[in-house]
Parts: sequence; structure tokens; C-alpha cells
Amino acid sequence: MPVTVDHEFVCMSQDQFATDGFGVAEKMLVVELLSEWGTGLSRRLYEEAIVHLCCGTQNALSDVDVALDGVVIAKQQMLLCAKRSALRVTSFDHGSGGYSNDLTRLIKRTDIDHVQWVNIDRGVLSFTTLG
Repeated sequence: MPVTVDHEFVCMSQDQFATDGFGVAEKMLVVELLSEWGTGLSRRLYEEAIVHLCCGTQNALSDVDVALDGVVIAKQQMLLCAKRSALRVTSFDHGSGGYSNDLTRLIKRTDIDHVQWVNIDRGVLSFTTLG
């Protein structure tokens, strides 16, 4: 019996998405993307697709000031879903160790309010908002 694939195209304007990054609409788009592509591809490919679908490409990659004791010590390029909401896509296979702690420390040193973290494992998809 041949396998069939059904497609449903969803057209949404950027203002239908959550203003802080990932809401239900964005998560559903990511789930649909992974249903179509699977979970074994390059992390960077997923990241580019998620930025395009959920964040928009305008100003997605931005230099964010990193400060220590109120003094800017560096600039870090970050993908932004919204003005103060960053996106991080990872592909940790067996847990993330202390990665959430690392992201939380980064948030405290920047003007970012939170990070929308998407981890694509080979069978488990997780969405975490830190901040």
C-alpha cells in the first residue's frame, strides 16, 4: 500500500505570533516542520527554518551587549524572535546537562528578557522558555 502525504499550507502574518517569541502557533509550525523533515538533519538547518517561519528574517541576528557589573564587556550575536526574546536551537541527544543554567546566566548579563529554547532530539522535541 503506497504511503500518501497530505499538505496544509498555513498563511499567518507576523502579528499573529506571540509577542515574546514562541506561542502555540509557533510551536505548531515547528511540530509540522519536524513531521515533514524528521529529526536527523543538521541543527543549523532547523534553526534557519524556525527563524524564517517563526521569527521573521528582519533583524533576526543581532549583536547583544553582554555586561558585567553594569559594564559592557562583549557583544554576542544572538537570534531574536522579538525585541528582547532570543531563540536557541540545540540537538542534544541525551539531556542537556547544565545548558539551561548557561542560558540563564547569559540572560542575566544581557538586556534579553528570555530565551526560547528548542531542543530537537532524535525522538523528543522540547520547548523551554528561560528568563
